[in-house]
Amino acid sequence: MKKTIMMVAATVAVWYASADVPAVAKGAGGNLEVVADAGIVLSPSETGLVSAVGGGDFWAVHLETATRPSLREKRTVIMQREQKERFETIPGGGFRLVYDQLRKGRDVWDIRLTFEFRAVENRFEISGEMENNAPGWRVAGVDGPVIRGLSVKQPEYGILLPEGFGYRINRAPTQEKPGRWKQHGDRWEVTHNWAYPSCYGSMQWMAFASERDGFYYGCHDPDHTAKRLIARYYPETGLYGATSESRFFVECGAKRVLPKVVIMSYKGAWRQAADVYRAWYEACHPAQQRQAWVDETVGWLLVILKQQNGEIMWNYDDLGELADIAKARGIDALGIFGWSHGGHDNLFPDDRPDPLMGGEERLKRGLAECRKRGVKTILYANGQLQQRDDSEFWRNVGRNLTVEKRDGSLYFETYHKYREVPVYVFELACQHSEAWYQQMLHLAKQAEGLGADGIIFDQLAITRPMECYGRGHGHDGGPVMTYENDRAKLIRRLAGEMRRINPAFTFVTEGLNDSNLADVALFHACQTGGFRVTDSEMRGRLVHAGVQEVFPEMIRYTHPNVITTVRMPTPASDRAMVNYTALYGFRTDIESRYGPDVPYLREGRIPEKEDYGMVIHPPDLQLMSSAPAAEHVRYMRIVHDFLRANADLVFTGRFIDKNGFVLDVATPVVSAGYRSKDDSAFGVMLWNPNNTPVACRVSVSGKSIQNVSEPEAGNVAADAPLAPYTLRLYRFGSSR
Repeated sequence: MKKTIMMVAATVAVWYASADVPAVAKGAGGNLEVVADAGIVLSPSETGLVSAVGGGDFWAVHLETATRPSLREKRTVIMQREQKERFETIPGGGFRLVYDQLRKGRDVWDIRLTFEFRAVENRFEISGEMENNAPGWRVAGVDGPVIRGLSVKQPEYGILLPEGFGYRINRAPTQEKPGRWKQHGDRWEVTHNWAYPSCYGSMQWMAFASERDGFYYGCHDPDHTAKRLIARYYPETGLYGATSESRFFVECGAKRVLPKVVIMSYKGAWRQAADVYRAWYEACHPAQQRQAWVDETVGWLLVILKQQNGEIMWNYDDLGELADIAKARGIDALGIFGWSHGGHDNLFPDDRPDPLMGGEERLKRGLAECRKRGVKTILYANGQLQQRDDSEFWRNVGRNLTVEKRDGSLYFETYHKYREVPVYVFELACQHSEAWYQQMLHLAKQAEGLGADGIIFDQLAITRPMECYGRGHGHDGGPVMTYENDRAKLIRRLAGEMRRINPAFTFVTEGLNDSNLADVALFHACQTGGFRVTDSEMRGRLVHAGVQEVFPEMIRYTHPNVITTVRMPTPASDRAMVNYTALYGFRTDIESRYGPDVPYLREGRIPEKEDYGMVIHPPDLQLMSSAPAAEHVRYMRIVHDFLRANADLVFTGRFIDKNGFVLDVATPVVSAGYRSKDDSAFGVMLWNPNNTPVACRVSVSGKSIQNVSEPEAGNVAADAPLAPYTLRLYRFGSSR
């Protein structure tokens, strides 16, 4: 048993513990110990599982002066190595480390920091608290707990990061091929500058995963506060590490609980780690609330009626025709953007019907016509932007609601879609603001009153958390992080109020993160994993050929009931993208954004680059010309019909990845398992991205094949080779 009595120089931690009570938490998962000069050391209970030898500080604290600092003023960083700590046992197991003061050189702050370590079943929980009693100072965040010295090697262990739908790092970095890694002193880090909650950080967990075992690092933080998860690589030792950085403010006289971190060495595939996060998430979050039609929707045709430069592509009287265009492709919803008088990306958040497109009554009639045709309609509003100078809301109210940086400057974004129009500037509204909530509620009520089936508040699940030092926003006690849990609370208020007004009204937003799954019925993707893929890219993913790759299994398995579109800013989707969308149970997105898209949808005329004139970012012309428009329409329609016929598995069933079935193939193909809600049916969908047929055998223990079908061929023999670029579904039932 390692003892933790040490007296060392003033620059190293001083321990206060009895000889028979070391700083160690013991449980079914092994021992978790804090050792001076080594930090956190993990010794699993089972030989061969991932261990952590530690090394260096396991936390750091960021401080700033309580007066408004400038952006150039560096924050004071307090490191663990200079502190004096007290050791306390915790009844029932575990221990507590208490830092009564924080030190840096000769400076001392009256700030108390506590960390608690507990063994819970086969994992370890690290929690803590911060109490600030230092006049003139505020805490501005905590880094850690840092886990260092993980005994994993790449490429055997992939690093799974919650970027977008999911991301997998397959190789250690080199100077020649760093991939997403960035060098920081003696280590490399992967963050991709993303933060949670946002579309760049969609969940609060990561894993180092091989086929047989791995290591889990997750923040079990029900408040969804701002943080980053970071994977590290130390080239000197060839070992890896994991940490988190939490960003928050604690004023003098205040306390704050630190986000709980859970770590675990586990046996089995990466899904063991996902199961831990999902079990925690579902235990402390309400069940999702959404309308029944959303469960079985195949996706939408996103159409911009009027663009930023004032060009009108479609009038309100054209909405019925657009519904028919969608139905010809098997699509059952329209996302109606640019319907307001200002056009798209102009005059936000001043949205009202445009007389030039037909006026309010024709808009109502157009929406009603879509409903008659069985096509749902979602009207657009932007959930965060207000146009500087030009929008009425900004001039009257919003200019005082903009997110403000430390130096008093304002957060803004620019959107420039045509070379002949100016660069429009949009300020970001602080999500703590009651006035902003009231404006969003007004837009939602307006959409419902016009007869739409729902509203999309664009960008609300995309933006990274940021600091706001503004006044009059509802957080006058000091700066806060905005676009974190304040955004989730705003969404909950809006969705709850609209459900009270009209339970059939649907709430949609852009991006995807799990801070608001209970209140958003449908997500419109704009993140890693949602954009176009090719057959060759999927072949590389199957064998982890690249330094890094998209890993959509991560979001689909962790949150199997989430409904999200993919993102195709083009009025067509090719065969590979249709297959990708179908196999993973995503929802279709195609988009009519610019003038030349209209004759393509109406007549099948494939545009040329010159047709887009002054458009800065035209659609994917290579994709549009890869096949006749009629062929794109045909394949989308038959796949969508195929998915509807198997909705009990793919739409309302549960995505289970590769659990529960055995796939025997000589050449890798993409596969996904589904289980129906009542467990009566089990499905395995395959996609062959190869240019040659592949012989496939699929088996499920205790179940027999009931049917094997493909979108184009209908029913096929179970042992028939799977043709190139083709989908197939094996449906299993009870063998009795």
